[in-house]
Amino acid sequence: MLFAGASVKSVQAMANGLISEDRLEVTTSGEVNNVELISETYHGDIITVSVRADIFPQENSCSASDYKKSIVTTWYKISKRQQAAVGNMYDFGKVMADRLQQASHQYSKYSTISNVEQYYLLLTPIRTYQMR
Repeated sequence: MLFAGASVKSVQAMANGLISEDRLEVTTSGEVNNVELISETYHGDIITVSVRADIFPQENSCSASDYKKSIVTTWYKISKRQQAAVGNMYDFGKVMADRLQQASHQYSKYSTISNVEQYYLLLTPIRTYQMR
């Protein structure tokens, strides 16, 4: 259940400047769809059971789950500009960034491209040097 999501709460009470109570609460929530008995072992008064369970997190169990993370991008540069001549696709990098932003608004649940900066990002290759 912990992998499906958990809420952790720490409560500390103070009296006269000293901690009188220190409590840590972990609560989980999830939905169990299928349970399968794997093994069952008896040893005196103790029974050990292993099960396999399909556990799914509950929707919106986290208060921050609806918060969309913002992403900013730029236009995409075509590395070999002569390849854009076929089809007159010189603005491909600009159009692709805009379409990617539209798709993120429509389909992405946890993030969105909030802005497309109006310039090409020029990346320089990383050079490695050998010491002699």
